Amino acid sequence: MSLKIMNIGFASNLKPTAKLIYIAIADFANDDGECFPSKGKLAEKASVSMSTMKYYLRAFENLGIIKTEQLYRNNGSKSSLLYKINIESKNLEQTKVENAYKECRKSKNKRDSHWVTMPKNGLKKDSKILHKVTVQNGNCDGLESSYINHQSLDEEEVAKYFADFYSYLNSIGVVATKSKQMHMNRIKANLLKGHKSTMENFNDFLLYQTAYDTAQKSNTA
Repeated sequence: MSLKIMNIGFASNLKPTAKLIYIAIADFANDDGECFPSKGKLAEKASVSMSTMKYYLRAFENLGIIKTEQLYRNNGSKSSLLYKINIESKNLEQTKVENAYKECRKSKNKRDSHWVTMPKNGLKKDSKILHKVTVQNGNCDGLESSYINHQSLDEEEVAKYFADFYSYLNSIGVVATKSKQMHMNRIKANLLKGHKSTMENFNDFLLYQTAYDTAQKSNTA
Protein backbone atom coordinates (compact mmCIF):
# COMPACT_ATOMS: atom_id res chain seq x y z
CA MET A 1 0.00 0.00 0.00
CA SER A 2 1.32 3.45 -0.92
CA LEU A 3 -0.22 6.19 1.20
CA LYS A 4 1.71 8.72 -0.84
CA ILE A 5 0.02 7.67 -4.09
CA MET A 6 -3.36 7.15 -2.43
CA ASN A 7 -3.21 10.74 -1.18
CA ILE A 8 -2.58 11.90 -4.75
CA GLY A 9 -5.80 10.14 -5.72
CA PHE A 10 -7.76 11.56 -2.79
CA ALA A 11 -6.53 15.07 -3.61
CA SER A 12 -7.57 14.79 -7.27
CA ASN A 13 -10.88 16.04 -8.63
CA LEU A 14 -11.64 12.76 -10.37
CA LYS A 15 -15.18 11.46 -10.47
CA PRO A 16 -15.92 8.87 -7.74
CA THR A 17 -15.55 5.82 -9.99
CA ALA A 18 -12.24 6.93 -11.51
CA LYS A 19 -10.96 7.97 -8.09
CA LEU A 20 -11.86 4.61 -6.55
CA ILE A 21 -10.05 2.76 -9.33
CA TYR A 22 -6.94 4.93 -8.99
CA ILE A 23 -6.93 4.47 -5.21
CA ALA A 24 -7.51 0.72 -5.59
CA ILE A 25 -4.36 0.48 -7.73
CA ALA A 26 -2.46 2.60 -5.20
CA ASP A 27 -3.64 0.30 -2.42
CA PHE A 28 -1.71 -2.54 -4.07
CA ALA A 29 1.28 -0.40 -5.07
CA ASN A 30 4.60 0.33 -3.41
CA ASP A 31 5.91 3.89 -3.20
CA ASP A 32 7.42 3.50 -6.67
CA GLY A 33 3.89 2.98 -7.95
CA GLU A 34 4.40 -0.65 -8.97
CA CYS A 35 1.98 -3.51 -8.36
CA PHE A 36 0.56 -6.54 -10.17
CA PRO A 37 -3.02 -7.28 -9.03
CA SER A 38 -5.48 -9.02 -11.32
CA LYS A 39 -8.24 -6.97 -12.96
CA GLY A 40 -10.72 -9.01 -10.94
CA LYS A 41 -9.14 -7.97 -7.65
CA LEU A 42 -9.02 -4.34 -8.74
CA ALA A 43 -12.67 -4.42 -9.80
CA GLU A 44 -13.67 -6.03 -6.51
CA LYS A 45 -11.71 -3.52 -4.42
CA ALA A 46 -13.16 -0.56 -6.34
CA SER A 47 -16.69 -2.09 -6.38
CA VAL A 48 -17.03 -1.72 -10.16
CA SER A 49 -17.74 -4.10 -13.01
CA MET A 50 -14.91 -5.70 -14.99
CA SER A 51 -15.89 -3.76 -18.12
CA THR A 52 -15.81 -0.42 -16.27
CA MET A 53 -12.45 -1.33 -14.77
CA LYS A 54 -11.00 -2.20 -18.19
CA TYR A 55 -12.20 1.02 -19.81
CA TYR A 56 -10.80 3.20 -17.04
CA LEU A 57 -7.51 1.31 -17.02
CA ARG A 58 -7.28 1.86 -20.76
CA ALA A 59 -8.09 5.55 -20.29
CA PHE A 60 -5.42 5.87 -17.59
CA GLU A 61 -2.94 4.12 -19.84
CA ASN A 62 -3.77 6.27 -22.86
CA LEU A 63 -3.19 9.38 -20.75
CA GLY A 64 0.10 8.09 -19.36
CA ILE A 65 -1.26 7.98 -15.81
CA ILE A 66 -0.29 4.33 -15.61
CA LYS A 67 1.86 2.01 -17.69
CA THR A 68 1.39 -1.73 -18.01
CA GLU A 69 3.90 -4.43 -18.72
CA GLN A 70 3.24 -8.14 -19.23
CA LEU A 71 5.09 -10.34 -16.75
CA TYR A 72 6.12 -13.89 -17.64
CA ARG A 73 6.88 -17.00 -15.61
CA ASN A 74 10.17 -18.89 -15.86
CA ASN A 75 8.60 -21.35 -18.31
CA GLY A 76 7.64 -18.51 -20.65
CA SER A 77 3.91 -18.51 -19.91
CA LYS A 78 2.08 -15.28 -19.15
CA SER A 79 1.78 -14.17 -15.56
CA SER A 80 0.25 -10.96 -14.20
CA LEU A 81 0.32 -7.47 -15.63
CA LEU A 82 2.68 -5.08 -13.90
CA TYR A 83 1.06 -1.70 -13.29
CA LYS A 84 3.24 1.33 -12.72
CA ILE A 85 1.60 4.60 -11.66
CA ASN A 86 3.17 7.74 -13.05
CA ILE A 87 3.08 9.98 -9.98
CA GLU A 88 4.38 12.89 -12.08
CA SER A 89 1.45 12.74 -14.50
CA LYS A 90 -0.39 16.01 -15.01
CA ASN A 91 -3.31 14.24 -16.64
CA LEU A 92 -4.96 13.15 -13.41
CA GLU A 93 -7.84 15.54 -13.97
CA GLN A 94 -11.55 14.81 -14.11
CA THR A 95 -12.15 16.24 -17.59
CA LYS A 96 -9.17 14.52 -19.22
CA VAL A 97 -9.89 11.16 -17.62
CA GLU A 98 -13.61 11.22 -18.41
CA ASN A 99 -12.97 12.26 -22.01
CA ALA A 100 -10.42 9.45 -22.38
CA TYR A 101 -12.91 7.03 -20.82
CA LYS A 102 -15.63 8.12 -23.27
CA GLU A 103 -13.24 7.65 -26.17
CA CYS A 104 -12.51 4.11 -25.02
CA ARG A 105 -16.23 3.43 -24.76
CA LYS A 106 -16.92 5.12 -28.08
CA SER A 107 -14.37 2.96 -29.88
CA LYS A 108 -16.53 -0.06 -29.01
CA ASN A 109 -19.53 1.45 -30.77
CA LYS A 110 -17.91 2.32 -34.10
CA ARG A 111 -19.24 -0.72 -35.92
CA ASP A 112 -21.01 -1.44 -39.18
CA SER A 113 -24.47 -2.97 -38.81
CA HIS A 114 -25.25 -6.35 -40.37
CA TRP A 115 -28.01 -8.88 -40.25
CA VAL A 116 -26.32 -12.14 -39.34
CA THR A 117 -27.00 -15.44 -37.64
CA MET A 118 -24.56 -16.93 -35.21
CA PRO A 119 -24.43 -20.72 -35.37
CA LYS A 120 -24.24 -21.82 -31.74
CA ASN A 121 -22.76 -25.19 -30.87
CA GLY A 122 -22.76 -26.05 -34.56
CA LEU A 123 -26.53 -25.58 -35.00
CA LYS A 124 -28.08 -23.16 -37.46
CA LYS A 125 -30.56 -20.68 -36.08
CA ASP A 126 -33.97 -20.21 -37.63
CA SER A 127 -33.76 -17.36 -40.15
CA LYS A 128 -37.06 -16.03 -38.76
CA ILE A 129 -35.36 -14.95 -35.56
CA LEU A 130 -32.55 -12.92 -37.05
CA HIS A 131 -31.64 -9.93 -34.91
CA LYS A 132 -29.85 -6.78 -35.90
CA VAL A 133 -26.50 -6.57 -34.14
CA THR A 134 -23.30 -4.62 -34.62
CA VAL A 135 -20.15 -6.48 -35.52
CA GLN A 136 -16.56 -5.61 -36.34
CA ASN A 137 -15.49 -6.06 -39.96
CA GLY A 138 -12.20 -7.63 -38.98
CA ASN A 139 -10.35 -10.68 -40.23
CA CYS A 140 -8.47 -12.89 -37.80
CA ASP A 141 -6.53 -14.68 -40.51
CA GLY A 142 -2.88 -13.78 -40.94
CA LEU A 143 -2.66 -12.15 -37.53
CA GLU A 144 0.47 -10.31 -36.53
CA SER A 145 2.30 -10.83 -33.27
CA SER A 146 1.47 -7.40 -31.81
CA TYR A 147 -1.04 -7.38 -28.95
CA ILE A 148 -2.49 -5.16 -26.27
CA ASN A 149 -1.40 -5.95 -22.74
CA HIS A 150 -4.47 -4.81 -20.92
CA GLN A 151 -6.92 -7.30 -22.40
CA SER A 152 -6.55 -11.03 -22.91
CA LEU A 153 -8.13 -14.35 -21.99
CA ASP A 154 -6.76 -17.19 -19.94
CA GLU A 155 -6.84 -20.81 -21.10
CA GLU A 156 -10.01 -21.62 -19.15
CA GLU A 157 -11.91 -18.73 -20.74
CA VAL A 158 -10.69 -19.67 -24.22
CA ALA A 159 -11.84 -23.27 -23.71
CA LYS A 160 -15.23 -22.07 -22.46
CA TYR A 161 -16.02 -19.67 -25.31
CA PHE A 162 -13.96 -20.74 -28.28
CA ALA A 163 -16.42 -23.01 -30.11
CA ASP A 164 -19.16 -20.37 -30.14
CA PHE A 165 -16.68 -17.59 -30.89
CA TYR A 166 -15.27 -19.45 -33.89
CA SER A 167 -18.79 -20.09 -35.20
CA TYR A 168 -19.48 -16.37 -34.78
CA LEU A 169 -16.36 -15.49 -36.78
CA ASN A 170 -17.48 -17.82 -39.56
CA SER A 171 -20.89 -16.16 -39.58
CA ILE A 172 -19.34 -12.73 -40.28
CA GLY A 173 -17.08 -14.06 -43.00
CA VAL A 174 -13.91 -14.83 -41.07
CA VAL A 175 -13.03 -18.27 -42.38
CA ALA A 176 -9.92 -20.33 -42.89
CA THR A 177 -8.20 -19.76 -46.22
CA LYS A 178 -6.13 -22.93 -45.92
CA SER A 179 -6.12 -25.25 -42.92
CA LYS A 180 -9.09 -24.82 -40.59
CA GLN A 181 -7.16 -26.31 -37.66
CA MET A 182 -4.23 -23.94 -38.17
CA HIS A 183 -6.68 -21.04 -38.39
CA MET A 184 -8.34 -22.09 -35.13
CA ASN A 185 -4.99 -22.54 -33.40
CA ARG A 186 -3.87 -19.09 -34.53
CA ILE A 187 -7.02 -17.47 -33.16
CA LYS A 188 -6.70 -19.34 -29.86
CA ALA A 189 -3.11 -18.18 -29.51
CA ASN A 190 -4.06 -14.59 -30.16
CA LEU A 191 -6.89 -14.69 -27.62
CA LEU A 192 -4.31 -15.78 -25.05
CA LYS A 193 -1.95 -12.98 -26.14
CA GLY A 194 -4.67 -10.36 -26.24
CA HIS A 195 -4.15 -9.49 -29.92
CA LYS A 196 -6.03 -6.25 -30.55
CA SER A 197 -8.22 -7.13 -33.56
CA THR A 198 -8.98 -10.60 -32.20
CA MET A 199 -10.07 -9.15 -28.86
CA GLU A 200 -12.24 -6.57 -30.62
CA ASN A 201 -13.96 -9.40 -32.47
CA PHE A 202 -14.30 -11.36 -29.24
CA ASN A 203 -15.92 -8.41 -27.47
CA ASP A 204 -18.32 -8.03 -30.39
CA PHE A 205 -19.12 -11.73 -30.06
CA LEU A 206 -19.97 -11.27 -26.35
CA LEU A 207 -22.21 -8.30 -27.17
CA TYR A 208 -23.91 -10.26 -29.92
CA GLN A 209 -24.39 -13.30 -27.73
CA THR A 210 -25.93 -11.18 -24.98
CA ALA A 211 -28.28 -9.51 -27.48
CA TYR A 212 -29.20 -12.87 -28.99
CA ASP A 213 -29.89 -14.51 -25.62
CA THR A 214 -31.98 -11.53 -24.54
CA ALA A 215 -34.01 -11.69 -27.74
CA GLN A 216 -34.49 -15.44 -27.30
CA LYS A 217 -35.82 -14.93 -23.78
CA SER A 218 -38.20 -12.29 -25.06
CA ASN A 219 -39.49 -14.62 -27.78
CA THR A 220 -40.15 -17.42 -25.31
CA ALA A 221 -41.69 -15.19 -22.62
